[in-house]
Amino acid sequence: YFTLYYGAGSFENKKPHPQMLLELCKELNIQPEKSVMVGDSKNDLLAASAANIDSIALSYGYNQGENLADYKPKLTCNTFKKLLENF
Repeated sequence: YFTLYYGAGSFENKKPHPQMLLELCKELNIQPEKSVMVGDSKNDLLAASAANIDSIALSYGYNQGENLADYKPKLTCNTFKKLLENF
């Protein structure tokens, strides 16, 4: 399903640093402003914000009980199905 992906060991800087997201945009020739980050942790949302990328928070997963709405995502979804319904 994916043509390109990076993991935690791909770059010197880890999230919430925006490097990984900016490199993805560069490799895919996509402007950050035209991208969206779907994440389940504050580091995902902070990295998106630092890269000037909109974010969608998933309320389940790695968020460790934090209210991800505090990080101002465009949308918060409780299920992956809800995410798909919005696009």
